Amino acid sequence: MATTNPKIDYDGFDHSKDALMTKEVVCTSTADGSQQTFRVFLAPGSAPRPLLVMLHTWSADYQQRVSIEVESWCVQKNWHFVVPNFRGPSWNPGSCASDLAIQDVLDAIAYVRQQAAVLPSQVFLMGLSGGGHFSLILAARHPELWAGVTAWVPIYDLTQWHAESEIRRNNYDRHIEMACGGRPGSSADVDAQLRHRSPSNWLRPGLDCILDINAGIHDGHTGSVPVSHSLQAFNAAALSPADHIAAEDIAVMTQEKRIPSHLQGTWPDPAFADHPILFRRTSGKVRVTLFEGGHQGLPKPIIAFLEQHSR
Repeated sequence: MATTNPKIDYDGFDHSKDALMTKEVVCTSTADGSQQTFRVFLAPGSAPRPLLVMLHTWSADYQQRVSIEVESWCVQKNWHFVVPNFRGPSWNPGSCASDLAIQDVLDAIAYVRQQAAVLPSQVFLMGLSGGGHFSLILAARHPELWAGVTAWVPIYDLTQWHAESEIRRNNYDRHIEMACGGRPGSSADVDAQLRHRSPSNWLRPGLDCILDINAGIHDGHTGSVPVSHSLQAFNAAALSPADHIAAEDIAVMTQEKRIPSHLQGTWPDPAFADHPILFRRTSGKVRVTLFEGGHQGLPKPIIAFLEQHSR
């Protein structure tokens, strides 16, 4: 197995480093005492403000500008935001939704709360791709933290994605092996790591957290994460089994990039005007949306989600 790190490619998302008004902070991890860096914007003034936690993508780190538009919106609305590193790209054993990575996010939130006034019930989470994967984990393991979580093109199961990535030869299978210690099935320890770092191990029906899952219908064809992951995550967290999306329908949407005729409908939503909604379903506090697009996050719907659930 390779011992050198792959090149950071940022998964095709914007990673301009001309941060608006953010600063880099180095803190000591409460998990292992290591020095961890993150990027933060603290809204001016003494009044308590909402906080947005923004998670970088699979192959990136805290320097990535996950969404310049969302960062700018936070500044305009006088929101705090923080971009944790959570041990960097997801090919590191300490990253990829490890317990250490989870604590890094909790430590970053604690720092903001120590430095500025945060509305306790107004902490939000967003993540794209690998950040979407970690968003699902954090929603499932710490639902009490979040006023809302919006996850875009997330990975639901690492073993499943390993097989899909191996077929497509896009190198993410090697990243998973580097993070988890080997190939799926190579040892009980490796399989335990794959389960522990997968949202499929943690998401349960009736999730006590607002969770918004989104994916472009072409992802897995022009992008790296098939839409089956988003649909399976919805099923796992749905309040009622009656709301589940059937396996045969998931197969059609994933393989054929289309919505079965009996699931077609209209879902007016101005935020998705540039990327029309093809399918949407809600169950309890969980919603899934498939839109015309690929492996991407859409700033307008993210901002609309934050505006809808903030107060």
